[in-house]
Amino acid sequence: MKYVLLIITVLWFIFMTYLSHQNGAETAETSLRLAVFLGNRDLNGWLRRVAHVVVFFVLAVLISLTLWSWSLDWWLALLVMIWAVVDEATKPLVDGRHFAWIDVGLNECGSLIGIVIGAVIGFWNRSGFSYYSKIS
Repeated sequence: MKYVLLIITVLWFIFMTYLSHQNGAETAETSLRLAVFLGNRDLNGWLRRVAHVVVFFVLAVLISLTLWSWSLDWWLALLVMIWAVVDEATKPLVDGRHFAWIDVGLNECGSLIGIVIGAVIGFWNRSGFSYYSKIS
């Protein structure tokens, strides 16, 4: 199971980094397509903000669980919070993109919530409170 978690984590990181570094026109089109699919074009701006929280939340949970499964220190998941800043700091290098502190904050919120949930799940599994005594 720990190899599966590692592979899923790496694939998620690649996927989210790809989305994050689309040029301005591509990222606008991607979020608009999703808004139209959901039946409301006006959701576009909201989706673009929520995406920051969701992709970093998922990354943080996956990294936390991967660390637990390999018996590594859970606090290493805090490195996700550094990536949350670095990811945004590289945006000006992409055509049509820019750095925004609000996006850094959204990335950090998703990261922190994901780290906490990942740590709780990890502690829960290690403590023997669940059906599985350890993610393996």
